[in-house]
Amino acid sequence: MPRHVIAAFVCIWLATASAAHAHRNSVAYSTIEIAEDRREAVYRLVIEPPDLAEVLGLDADVHPSDEVIAQRQGELLDHALEHIRVLSGSQTCPVERIGVRLIETGDRFVELAWRIRCDAPIRTIAVEYKLFFEIDPGHQGFLRAIHGDRTAQAILSADQSLFVWQLAGRVPDGLFGFLEKGVEHILHGFDHIAFLLGLLLVAVIARRDRRWHVRGLGDGLRRIAGIVTCFTAAHSITLIAASLGWISLPGQLVESVIAASIVYVAVENAIVPNPRNRTLITFAFGLVHGLGFASQLDAYLPPADVVWPLLLFNLGVELGQLAIVICVLPLIHAAARISGGERYRNRLVPVSSAVLIALGLLWLVERLFEVTVLGF
Repeated sequence: MPRHVIAAFVCIWLATASAAHAHRNSVAYSTIEIAEDRREAVYRLVIEPPDLAEVLGLDADVHPSDEVIAQRQGELLDHALEHIRVLSGSQTCPVERIGVRLIETGDRFVELAWRIRCDAPIRTIAVEYKLFFEIDPGHQGFLRAIHGDRTAQAILSADQSLFVWQLAGRVPDGLFGFLEKGVEHILHGFDHIAFLLGLLLVAVIARRDRRWHVRGLGDGLRRIAGIVTCFTAAHSITLIAASLGWISLPGQLVESVIAASIVYVAVENAIVPNPRNRTLITFAFGLVHGLGFASQLDAYLPPADVVWPLLLFNLGVELGQLAIVICVLPLIHAAARISGGERYRNRLVPVSSAVLIALGLLWLVERLFEVTVLGF
């Protein structure tokens, strides 16, 4: 087998792995409701208690108790008002504090609320959002602005920290940030990519006349299209069902089965000459991968109005998945062409599968025993 073919594959593995990460940045949810007469607006900020630790000067691993939050709510509101400014055009309106309360919506959250009162009707509402960026540069604020029967949404970050809405004009739509999140998640989810690569490895060859032949690129695309469609349909079903609360499984179990799915497909590639029933197997494992996607999306979904964010996140996952197939399949096809069908199937596929098996087993150990081996 040519050394440059092996080198090319190693580069693909390492480049993809270096981009992968499992860190989840902090998030907060804001709602600003503008009164019909446009002379006042109520701002509600919902955050998870662990994100308050640094604000209150506590150890990062300490989750503030209900009593601590109640006793120090003034500090929390001070911090929020220093980092979130609500403006009428370019004018600052007087602020009236409403208070801090604990809420339960499946998880425990803290809601901070205040009201702005303006002398003149608000024509343009602006939010300058700089919460937690000095603590976590990757923090994101999901904002929903409501005026009458109209709703605007945005995802605020360190790079995009300003929201502006001319109330008489078009409603700004920040929902497409969820599309970006979906693309980002699949591109940074190396376990999902590894599973896809396992499916792609044998899509470019076919057994004819007792010999392995390299398929045409178009033929390979058609073959993999049916398999990827099953994967897409399966993980879309469980992603939507889990995000809407219809299905719930322990995260450790889900992540362990995802790792096991990589091992299964890679072992089959290595020892079964012509793997069969790939469509059915892919659909079954796709259901589990969808639960993995849902566990990541759960951190970003707003407390209400989840349908559009959910659908756009799922679309982003599909677009990212399609991009992987379009970019990687021609490379695999080229490697098979250079090596020849027999050498590719008997040497390169087993070597590549061995890499996938090793990765899958290491992830499985990490997830079953809650230890860190790979760190991504």
